[in-house]
This record gives sequence, structure tokens and C-alpha cells, in this order.
Amino acid sequence: MKKILPVIFVLFLFVIQLAVLDVFFAPGRIPNLFVAFAIGLVILFGFWRSIGWIISAGFLMDAGASWPIGTGLLIIVVVSWLVEKLKIFADLRAKRYLFVTYLAILIFFSSLLFDFLIQFLLKFEHQIGWNKFSSFILQMSADYWLKLFWASATGLGIYAVIRKMRFQPISELFSGK
Repeated sequence: MKKILPVIFVLFLFVIQLAVLDVFFAPGRIPNLFVAFAIGLVILFGFWRSIGWIISAGFLMDAGASWPIGTGLLIIVVVSWLVEKLKIFADLRAKRYLFVTYLAILIFFSSLLFDFLIQFLLKFEHQIGWNKFSSFILQMSADYWLKLFWASATGLGIYAVIRKMRFQPISELFSGK
């Protein structure tokens, strides 16, 4: 049963993201739980040990989104890889009180980067050609800043759940170990 709990948790995030958050948040304020999930995994295990979970989360995110399948998956993998390359959290996890603040800031900026890259990629898909990007602007309204705040807040809770559930890489999850 312990081995199936991470799978249930990811499916739970999928249902919460697509069905429940619409009730509590305005459309522009819905946080992206899958970005917070991916960042939490990268901080705990590193990029290469969590790549299976990141890909499955990205696929579920694409399945429920209005963009083409694979777009969000690509962006969430890129953002997770960039967080891995920062390597600043190797020393910061020892500083418990600052770690929560740094994690919230990292999830905030990762969500911002995800939204920027997804908008850029979708705009690129619709308007092939660099001369048409003069109108590309990410809308920074008050709702958007609240969305990033809620992504940081929910990301801290997701990170705590990931630590308590003792996630393992997918390759180890379904092996006979």
C-alpha cells in the first residue's frame, strides 16, 4: 500500500487542480500545483531521480489543459532542470528557518518562469516567425500576483507531504525492492 500512495497523491493533485480549485479561486488565481510538486521533488531527490514523476505530472497537467499535449510537459521539465542547475539548495536545506522562505521564493519564481515559457511557446506555435513577437507580454495583473503567492503557499504544503510520504523514483516504485 505504501508504494501506491505516491501514485494516489499525484492523481489527487490532478483532481484538485482541475476540479476543486475552480470553486475556491478566480480563474486568474488558480495556482499550478504540478510546478510546486516538480520543484519539491527536485529539491528532495534531484532532477534525474525525479524525472519520471515530473514527466507523469507534466502529462497529467497537459491532459487537463487547453494547450497541446506535450507543451506543459516540456516546460515543466525545463523549469525543473533549471532549478537543479541552480544547486543553491544543497547548502540551504541545513538552515531550516531560511529554507522555508527560500523554497517559497523558488516556487514563486518557478511558477513565473513556467507561465512565461508556456505563453511564449504557445505564442510561437500560433505565430511562427520572430518579427511577430512585438506584442508578446505576460499579463501581470493583481490576480496573477495572487496566483504566484498561492502557488508558493500550496507548494510548501506539497513539499511537506512529499517528505512525509517518502517518495521514491518511479523506477524503484514498481520494481521488486
